[in-house]
Amino acid sequence: MIAKGLIQLGEMNREVEEALDEHGQAMVRILEEADQLRLSTIKELVNVLTPLQAVDFLVAKLQLQKMMDGRKEG
Repeated sequence: MIAKGLIQLGEMNREVEEALDEHGQAMVRILEEADQLRLSTIKELVNVLTPLQAVDFLVAKLQLQKMMDGRKEG
């Protein structure tokens, strides 16, 4: 009886681990796709801006990133 219960528990643990692995892999794919979308959006935006506007935009983007990362300077 106890052995059967332990076997069932082990099977459930394996199923949970497999589900978590699948979930983790899906999350990685989503993050990679989001990164690609951000990059392509920035590239398109920079293409329609004047060079000076593009520089201003990229500088502002970097400043925002620093603040978001908690590394605000100044």
